[in-house]
Amino acid sequence: AADELLAVRSVDRAYAACPELMMRALVPVFDTAGLPFAFLLERYMKCGIGICGSCTLDPEGIRLCVEGPVIDGSRLARLTEFGTYRRDAAGRRRGFSGCA
Repeated sequence: AADELLAVRSVDRAYAACPELMMRALVPVFDTAGLPFAFLLERYMKCGIGICGSCTLDPEGIRLCVEGPVIDGSRLARLTEFGTYRRDAAGRRRGFSGCA
C-alpha cells in the first residue's frame, strides 16, 4: 500500500509517528523509493534534559529528549536498537510485545 501511494504521488520526504515495528517495516519501502524520511521515536525518559541517559539509543548515544524525538533516516540506519528492543524504566533491554 505504501509503495502504491509513492508511485502515484510526488513526495519529497516522508515522516512517520507510529509504533516502532511499523516504522521499521517502512524503511525498505522508503529506501527502495529513494525517499528521504524521518521518524518520531519514543523512549522512556526519566529526566527529560539529557542527564540520566534513559532515552539514549545505541550505538550513537542519541538522547531522544535532547536530540530527538525526530530522527532522520540516514542517522536511523546506524542505530542497532531501532526496531529491535526498547528499555524499561530500569534501563533493561526488553523486546517489543509479541517479539523476542
